[in-house]
Amino acid sequence: MFWIIFAYYWENVDTGNCGTYSSITYSGDTLYVSYYDVDDGDLKYAWKVGDTWHYYTIDASGDVGQFTSIYVYRGTVWISYYDNTNGDLKCASGSGTDFNVETVDATGNVGLYTSIVVKNGVPHVFYYDATNGDFKHAYKSGGWTREVIDNRGDSGLWTSAFLGSDGKIYATYYSQTYTNLHLAVIDGSVNIYTVDNGGKYSSVAVADNGTVHISYMGYYGDLLHAYGIPPDFTIDTVDNNTEAGYWTDIILDRYEQPIISYVQGTFPAYLFIARFTGVWNYYPAVDTVAGSNGTSITLMGEDGYVSYFRGNPVNGLRVMVFPQLGIRELPPESVKKTGVFDILGRKGRHGRIVFRNGKKIIILK
Repeated sequence: MFWIIFAYYWENVDTGNCGTYSSITYSGDTLYVSYYDVDDGDLKYAWKVGDTWHYYTIDASGDVGQFTSIYVYRGTVWISYYDNTNGDLKCASGSGTDFNVETVDATGNVGLYTSIVVKNGVPHVFYYDATNGDFKHAYKSGGWTREVIDNRGDSGLWTSAFLGSDGKIYATYYSQTYTNLHLAVIDGSVNIYTVDNGGKYSSVAVADNGTVHISYMGYYGDLLHAYGIPPDFTIDTVDNNTEAGYWTDIILDRYEQPIISYVQGTFPAYLFIARFTGVWNYYPAVDTVAGSNGTSITLMGEDGYVSYFRGNPVNGLRVMVFPQLGIRELPPESVKKTGVFDILGRKGRHGRIVFRNGKKIIILK
């Protein structure tokens, strides 16, 4: 385990008892965050232009806005979320302060653990049907079409979806009956793989070469990372604390190596970042009483951004900023024996650090 000391700062986006179930992304040079306002029971979203955050209430019809997921496609913001008043799956689309809200599925208690991607302009939402214990998929081509992906036992909790560069959609979810993590790969047909025992709080990202990376809570409560090309997976232990692995979110850096945001502990809860650069590096306890209802991470340029709910004494939605998080750190001394490591210098110069018999050679391009 290697601890990294680095600069970071936070931005308070919205105040009050709001900011749970957040989801963050970017498009161009604009950040977008969807989240739930607990006090008012509303779906809200915020966007940052320049140095200024703006926020807007999208849906205030009852108690709505839990389990949000956000995706931006060609300037249109898509947000899937749960309507707690009616037990429905809903989806909002639009930009600025102009949104259209639709009910996607209203059959039974549906729409928990939503995750959305947009493929060629078509939104795809993955979610849990609590009435039937099914993992479901809805997509809009004209009207909304709904289908069951997995009805074995009680399946579909802690869903995460990712659109791969190969055009396939990868969706992870948890089976409560079998206590297993599953991966569904959708490309016309559906293929389902069992990844590991455990699997709550899962998040998925896929490299251009088809390697799937999944962060999740293991069977014993630790933070795990599964990676591989289905059906073959290797399991890494990222954080073996028995209360690690809550509310994970995973992204890949420019080298297609994983960065994970997660919460350790329950009361108090601590926000952590783990980054793989040949070994796992940890950015410790960057905030406390934080992230107890979700963390979400994105890279815009080389800077990292994590959205989360900051509890007492400063309630509200907060975004933690990690300057140059996407720049690869030098490997620790224990691995500086031999090997080649890509780097990006602070002035934007790409290069390599080559270790030969313990000697370092820097080659800048």
